[in-house]
Amino acid sequence: MASITVSITGADAAERLLASLPAEMAKQQRKALRKMGTVVMNAARKLVPQPGYPGDKPEFKPLRDTIGVEVKDGEQIYAVIGPERPAGAHGHLVEYGHRIVKHDGEDTGKMAEPHPFMEPAARDTRSQQDAIARQAIIEMDKTVKSRN
Repeated sequence: MASITVSITGADAAERLLASLPAEMAKQQRKALRKMGTVVMNAARKLVPQPGYPGDKPEFKPLRDTIGVEVKDGEQIYAVIGPERPAGAHGHLVEYGHRIVKHDGEDTGKMAEPHPFMEPAARDTRSQQDAIARQAIIEMDKTVKSRN
């Protein structure tokens, strides 16, 4: 009976490439999420009421200056975009409106008008976010191909 010999060259390199892909993908994902978040952050900063609006407290940092981007690792990699705490902890009150109460807690019966800034910023920049995500996929593809 005849024997057959099989030789595979480059298997070690292929194995190293496959092992490095998850880390490279996570790196590219973080980079893309930060860019996408920055687009939303900049749009939100333009939409938020500027300092000096009724009820603004001039002794505190302006709400627009508290809007930031933070990329986090959990079960997945994700970005949190919005007013940072504690300086921007009142951002949800501006976004959605609220009942107006006096300092002693007495309800005035009036409502502060909502001034949405985060939701419209995310919605209105969707095409830019999608373009950044597509570019990240293209960059990842180039990285993989360059390692072959």
